[in-house]
Amino acid sequence: MNKYLLGGFLLAIMMNLNKSIAAQDQAHFDKFTKVQAIFTAKCVSCHSSEQAPMGLSLEDGFSYRNLVNSASTEDPSLKRIMPNNVSDSYLYRKIIRDQEQLPFKDEGMPLDDEKLSKDEINVIENWIQSFPTNIWGEIAESNSEISPSSDESSEAFLATQLINLPTTRVLGSKTAEFRILHRFAVSNGGGSNTLGSFFGLDNGAITSINLSVGLNKNTDILVRRSGENKDVEVAIKHVPIQQSGNMPLSIGIYAGFNWISRSDVNAKHRFSPNVQLLAGSMITNTFSILAAPTIAFRSNHNARIIKQINDTTFQNYKDSRATFAVGLGAQYQPMKNFALTAEYIPRISGYKGNDFADDRRYDTWSLGLAYKVRLHVFQLLISNSQSIHTTQYIPGSSTKPVPFNKLTTKDPAVHLGFNIYRQFKW
Repeated sequence: MNKYLLGGFLLAIMMNLNKSIAAQDQAHFDKFTKVQAIFTAKCVSCHSSEQAPMGLSLEDGFSYRNLVNSASTEDPSLKRIMPNNVSDSYLYRKIIRDQEQLPFKDEGMPLDDEKLSKDEINVIENWIQSFPTNIWGEIAESNSEISPSSDESSEAFLATQLINLPTTRVLGSKTAEFRILHRFAVSNGGGSNTLGSFFGLDNGAITSINLSVGLNKNTDILVRRSGENKDVEVAIKHVPIQQSGNMPLSIGIYAGFNWISRSDVNAKHRFSPNVQLLAGSMITNTFSILAAPTIAFRSNHNARIIKQINDTTFQNYKDSRATFAVGLGAQYQPMKNFALTAEYIPRISGYKGNDFADDRRYDTWSLGLAYKVRLHVFQLLISNSQSIHTTQYIPGSSTKPVPFNKLTTKDPAVHLGFNIYRQFKW
């Protein structure tokens, strides 16, 4: 009788143990389902088929066996995924991108794209640490210094530029950005019929071509040229204070100069420095704000201004004033890759146009729709200013109102436009 009791007791233990192991296995594969969703969204565009880099296909149905306990091709001393050991998992090292703590060869992953979010990294880490301990052993301690959840700065803005204003987002080391900024002519400028100019697309446009390079994690340098006055702008953006858990905003500076480079352009003040203080903050996960107090020196580029002294006397008027303005901006980002942006730049003092010289100007405003795809950002916009460079847009829009227009007869007229950003990492 006792041997039957003992047998039943052992059988119950075995059944409970099997249930426990089955539950552990199910939890493990449930976590991998979330990992595979990340691979599908971020990795399989390159890591698919037999021609995948390093022979590593991360497609659904192939990724698990290609990773788990499989030696890395780049570093055969490490497994691509070492069960229950994140620090010795080569894939984890590649996505963390921390060469000092967990070295790896060549580039971090995803290649030519932004680092995975800390939430995505945590999903992968939790999966690595969920392998059944009865088969793979106890979970190894991870190095807390390289934990993805530790004091990681927040990106308040989708791009390095809101519309015209620079944001507090910087490129970072080993990154360059090419931009094409384009503003069409007056959208309601087709005389008595707005469609006569196809909303400004048939008339003269202004384009700026930009190249920015990240010097380090806090500093970018920019060079760009615009068709307006054949203007060249050179600037540096430095954001030493980044928003994080202990800091509610990012603080930086944008400083440079504009140079009207060609002698055949009839303009005054060919060299115009500018300085912008930048303060940006992610108020919520979807809403960010930007403030940019700005001073643009020698911002009146009119070649000749005639001022009437009395009925018979006229004289040349020299206007070398600076313009002080406060750029204000906001971004609403309801989805990860989509944002609504807005700017308003009220001029406080200095040069704001001269009515006597038919040089009336308006505070600049702009609205935009931005969409991000990997390292590309596409933005459609509408603005009352056609200017793009700093000392061109800070003094205000010089767009003249359009008389007898069927769309609107009120000041000011508006422009359609777009910005395209493309980043390169190495």
